[in-house]
Amino acid sequence: MTAPTAPSVRRLRSTARVMLPFPEPESWLDVETGDADFPEAARSYFPYTAFDGVDRTSRVLYAQAVERLEEGHVGRLTDPHITARLRARYDVVSLLNRPADPDELQAALAVLRPGGHLLVESPDDPRAELESQGCTIIATARRSAHVPPRATTRLPRTLLPTARALDHALALLLAGTPFASTYRVIARKDTETWSRGVRGEEVRSREACGAEACGAEVRGGEASGAEGCGAEARGAEGCGAEGCGAEVRGAEARGAEARGAEVRGAEVRRAEARGAEVRGAKARSTETRGAEVPSAVARRAESPDL
Repeated sequence: MTAPTAPSVRRLRSTARVMLPFPEPESWLDVETGDADFPEAARSYFPYTAFDGVDRTSRVLYAQAVERLEEGHVGRLTDPHITARLRARYDVVSLLNRPADPDELQAALAVLRPGGHLLVESPDDPRAELESQGCTIIATARRSAHVPPRATTRLPRTLLPTARALDHALALLLAGTPFASTYRVIARKDTETWSRGVRGEEVRSREACGAEACGAEVRGGEASGAEGCGAEARGAEGCGAEGCGAEVRGAEARGAEARGAEVRGAEVRRAEARGAEVRGAKARSTETRGAEVPSAVARRAESPDL
């Protein structure tokens, strides 16, 4: 396994040592890790920690292949697919020799678990931004910037020992002085503050969505009310028309029934009258025949010839 190059191993280990007062992390992400020199140096103090790295180049895949890293991710930490994949996964995230970019700090806090620690070394003071993100500043120090790992690819191999010695000497001479150009900050991601911030964002998002939904409901209600009123008016007109038609049809039906009753009554009366006449005629005919029979008998009795 290749030993770390510049910055010096002692310098990298001194950076890792600042995390010893805290519980040993289960997982650690090093941002812009390059060849994973820092995770390799930090493992001497944290042998049971799983180190991952993210870098814009494929060197991170080589570091994974030589077992300096458990996982290597090619890209930027601010890439949405990387942030989403690593969200709330790490106990420690290290940002070394990086400008205090607010987007990168926010992405680092997103992949950090609540209660986890962020280790930042930057030429810019990141404390104000971290506090605005709901973090508690645990420790702050000033130190000189060491040679970035990317510079080692541009330096001739014969100059690497000189670069390491100069880096270590400057770190010792300028540490804690106003000439130290780098801030070293350890911040903790507070559970309650971060949760309140997340809940606040969710509440504001829900309020905005609710306001839009309420506006849509009001507009829909007004439209529905107008349509309902129109439908009621049309229904009332239809009901009025149907009612008038029903009344007219009812009056016509009642008139037809009355006329039918009158016709049937007249027919019944005519039938009764005809029946009375027929019965009267039959009675008169019977009486006439009854009177004629005795008369004929009397005439036969008077006439001896008969």
